[in-house]
Amino acid sequence: MTKIGLFGGTFDPIHNGHLKIAGIVQQKLGLDKVVFIPAGILPHKVESLATAKERLAMVKLALRGKKKFSVNTYETNKKSPSYSIETVRYLKRKLGRQAEFFFIVGADAFGEIRTWRYWQELLKLCHFVVINRPGYKITLPNGSTATQVLVLRITGIPLAATAIRQKIAKNKNISKLVPKAVYSYIKKHKLYE
Repeated sequence: MTKIGLFGGTFDPIHNGHLKIAGIVQQKLGLDKVVFIPAGILPHKVESLATAKERLAMVKLALRGKKKFSVNTYETNKKSPSYSIETVRYLKRKLGRQAEFFFIVGADAFGEIRTWRYWQELLKLCHFVVINRPGYKITLPNGSTATQVLVLRITGIPLAATAIRQKIAKNKNISKLVPKAVYSYIKKHKLYE
């Protein structure tokens, strides 16, 4: 059975913390690959600052040359809001029943899982890999089991896309926080200024 990590998010912008998390999860769980899924139209959050096309371009640049990582455009191609359940159902159909999914999510997002569309079904379709974040307590939803929800404590990743956008707005250097190609793209397109 193929073990696939699903790493969704706005990636506004994708940064070195995202890549480090994906790499650690891939190694610890022995995943065959990690698929990055940039969000399209967001149902929960305020609209992102970069367009879906720009965010997708940055993810593609960040993943260039990384054999265990790939990108999926299902959500960025949609003309309606992106819901995780629809994306996972689509990937199950596309990749077949032989694929075992591991949905990578931060503790902040997992704390809101009860507000997600058909979250109980989502827990049955894939394992959740919850990454700790400072200030967030991880509690399992009623009825879920430890085999459905794996908690990984990863240290030394204080990065947040919000902080990176704020640094750019204040004209601070972020070249060490994002992949080189992403940094060049942000500068060229004057994103987040």
